[in-house]
Amino acid sequence: MRTHLWALCLASTLLAACARTGLDGPSDIRGSDAGSGTDGTGDTSGDTSRDVDRDADRDSGDGDGGPTDTSGRDTDTDSSGRDVDTDGTSRDVDADLRDADGGGDPDTGDADTNVRDIDGDSSTDTGDDTGIVANACGGYSPLLLDGAPATVGRPCGACGEGRVVCTGPESIACVGDSANACGGCRELVGDAPGTVCGACGVVGCGRDLNSVECVEPEACAEPLSTVWKLLPSDAFGGDAAASDSFSRSLAFLDGYVLVGTDKDEERGDNTGAVFVFEKRSASSFVHVETVRAPGAVTLRERFGASLAAASDVLVVGAPDSSRFAGEAGAAFVFVRSDDGTAWTPSRILAPPSPSAGAHFATSIALTDAWLAIGSLDDDETLGSVAVYPRTGTRFGDPLVLTPPSGLRGFGAAVAIGDGTLFVGAPRTARSTDAESFGFGSVAAYRLGAGSTSAVAMDLPPITTASSFGAALAFGDGKLVVGAEGDDEGGADTGSAYVFEVAGGRWSVTQRLRPSTVAVGARFGVAVAIDSTRVVVGAYRENRSVGRSGAVYVFEPGSAGWTETAALDPGASVPAARLGYSLALADGLIFGGAIDDPTAGIGAGAVYVFGLAGRRWETRAVLTSPRSVAGDAFGTAAEMTSTSIVIGAPLADGSVANDGAVHVFRRSPTGWEFRQLILAETPEAEAQLGAALAVSEEWLVVGAPGADGGRGAALVFRLNRAGDWEQDSVISAPDGVAAVGFGAVVAQSTEWLLIGARQNPGAGSSPGVWTYRRVGSRWSPTGWLAAPDTTPGAPFAAAVDGSNAALGAAGGGANHGRVDLFSRSALGSWGLLVADVGGNIGDQYGASVALGSAGSSVRVAAGAPAARGNGTVDTWIQAPATCCLQTLRGTVSGGRFGAAVDAEQSMVVVGEPGGSEGWGDLHVFALVEGAPASAPLGLLETLADARGSVGAELGAVVGIGSGGARVSGGAPGDDEAAPGAGAVLVYE
Repeated sequence: MRTHLWALCLASTLLAACARTGLDGPSDIRGSDAGSGTDGTGDTSGDTSRDVDRDADRDSGDGDGGPTDTSGRDTDTDSSGRDVDTDGTSRDVDADLRDADGGGDPDTGDADTNVRDIDGDSSTDTGDDTGIVANACGGYSPLLLDGAPATVGRPCGACGEGRVVCTGPESIACVGDSANACGGCRELVGDAPGTVCGACGVVGCGRDLNSVECVEPEACAEPLSTVWKLLPSDAFGGDAAASDSFSRSLAFLDGYVLVGTDKDEERGDNTGAVFVFEKRSASSFVHVETVRAPGAVTLRERFGASLAAASDVLVVGAPDSSRFAGEAGAAFVFVRSDDGTAWTPSRILAPPSPSAGAHFATSIALTDAWLAIGSLDDDETLGSVAVYPRTGTRFGDPLVLTPPSGLRGFGAAVAIGDGTLFVGAPRTARSTDAESFGFGSVAAYRLGAGSTSAVAMDLPPITTASSFGAALAFGDGKLVVGAEGDDEGGADTGSAYVFEVAGGRWSVTQRLRPSTVAVGARFGVAVAIDSTRVVVGAYRENRSVGRSGAVYVFEPGSAGWTETAALDPGASVPAARLGYSLALADGLIFGGAIDDPTAGIGAGAVYVFGLAGRRWETRAVLTSPRSVAGDAFGTAAEMTSTSIVIGAPLADGSVANDGAVHVFRRSPTGWEFRQLILAETPEAEAQLGAALAVSEEWLVVGAPGADGGRGAALVFRLNRAGDWEQDSVISAPDGVAAVGFGAVVAQSTEWLLIGARQNPGAGSSPGVWTYRRVGSRWSPTGWLAAPDTTPGAPFAAAVDGSNAALGAAGGGANHGRVDLFSRSALGSWGLLVADVGGNIGDQYGASVALGSAGSSVRVAAGAPAARGNGTVDTWIQAPATCCLQTLRGTVSGGRFGAAVDAEQSMVVVGEPGGSEGWGDLHVFALVEGAPASAPLGLLETLADARGSVGAELGAVVGIGSGGARVSGGAPGDDEAAPGAGAVLVYE
């Protein structure tokens, strides 16, 4: 049994008593008869709401009106079966919400008008109201179905097989109709609507409502997943430095994306790294490993400037390495472990003839049988290529190819296919004229055991310095050559060429140019090909915004290769330079955006594009995942109608644990990272993001470690571009010795509550400072304290409309307590209800939530230690206290109720210790059409199928607009890195 002590009595018309002993469970109504059983004493005398229980209790003439039927007879009877109502009307019309005169006596002309006087004359109901007739559902409004009057019990619906039923005293609905899935009345012949059909369509309804047909829209979108897992590496690793050049090189191998970042500085200036992402789905890539050069750190060697992977072997180039001579270069060989989870260093390949400035490993090509490594001299005029025979993970002695007479820049690009080695020489001249330097050329060699032989190449008649051969790709028996400097369409607009072999000679079959291209776009800087398409990068294109870059897609048709798409990073990402590197695999396009600013100015990113029907869409954006371990991403999370904001208070930005906030925006294909929020003035241990409160216009972020531990709350406002800009910083009031100000924040349209970890004054109770928004400024208005609460105890706060709640897990002699406040018309806050519940140590009030609808508010309060499993109390305050229900956890130590969120018809409960420590979310909701006073039922329990033990999903919970989305924070999730955290969004 739980005892609830009401510290504040409401008016006698609202609460029947100031103290009472209630029952656990749905029938415990905190002083009002809920209607599902007896209310503690066995009678209903003094009830403040009507008896709607329809149970075995007889109504003893107390004026509650009782249930009514539609026969015209008054069905209120006492124990003798006699009618005790003497109002003389054809039926009892006082069966509304409360006894207005408070008398509780039989209705004998006592002016009992209940909630309203039916005829409006304030007279007694003794015959003057006989003209007022209740409808068939017990209310007084006309009953309408689809805008027209309808009779309860009559047939209804498209097929006439339904029945009109009451769904409330003022509403009806048609139930039981047997219309088919398309709205017709006959059985559908064929596949069910929604079934996949055709090349890219789904089965839809035909025109006559009784038939189906295959519908193939121009863009067939893939069905949305029911769960989206947001990880910190999807957005920002916590420490991606400016100008990292993430995506300098790209490769795809057996479901893994390898991204070279030659300017990564975690181990020193331009030491470089390769980041490995595992493909979990077409739109989910998770960082699983970082590969770095073995041995002693060598500064500025640019490890990752080039790379290639094939059959469990990875070769990474460091063309500026000085391990063998000044900037002579080096290539590092890694072998993948048997379980595919790690790359282990195998050997370092030195330049065959080490010399300063050789830049060995400028380019790399790798197959199951061969490895080719290109070198460029400092002036890019000569160059060479070393060719190694390969057997498994072993490489033989190299054969060194030097450029034929006249070729310059030999080895700037290499490609291998069908036993042929192709070498680009983009600095080659086409005549003795000095101005022809840089026209470019390509040479081909047939590879054999210990020797090579030249293969004939018919080169196109290039007339400008085009850098022909700067990019090469081989696939499906074809060679694609980029010429990024081609000036024919304007200076440096670029072009690309497709070669095919016939009679032992390679000849151009088509020249590729984009439909529209800007001057200086450098179309052809990168190329890739598979069996179905050619993609070409133009990293300086201006399609959406200056120098955003673009990737052009060409597909074969009756007229040869035809442009079918042009992809860019979007108007919000300037100077990204998408298209600098490219890869094609698994039907996806991977485009390197070498200067993408998502994770920092010039940090770089990789865009993953996939087909939705016939339309390409951005599936993911990968950025540098450095230092995500221990970020506690998901410690706080809040949703708006279009976005989710996630706190990572232990993220290391420019200093340790300064914290960060990640913003994801809803798109037609899922959740996409939009913005990383950092403090304008970073401070070590500030823990920005420890608490969040967001509305459609304002975002308030707690930083309880800021200002030397005193704490602060940072206020951000949404700008016209849809991004959050820092507006102001709120600190604890002057002269207040608070510690950790900003540890608790709550916001409504007009009000803001901010709490501290340790509140002012020795022995004082927890509480919050209140702020009211006037125009665009938040002004302090006062202090709300939770009375009778252990100093320093954990507490929670919520505000919604004109109501605020404080939960104090250590209050009420360590039982826990919840205090509900109401705001007057003048703006002052007054204590409405003080609730001390449970047993010692239950932590009642560790979480609180409010969900307002009109004048009523649903309250939810968690007690995660109650009964060993945890409980949540939820009730309606409208304006009296009504309909208490206790929700209970089932997992011992699961901490059910550690987090809650509420709407009028829904409560979401977090259980971070559920599912063996993975954590769960429990969704409780009203049955559709049920009144707000009805008990909530368990709708669904949500988990993470790939969660990790200790992830603690449910430590934070949230309900999206209208309850269409539910989110859960898992700050201990290890998928991105140990303790990196995650947030799951269910739709």
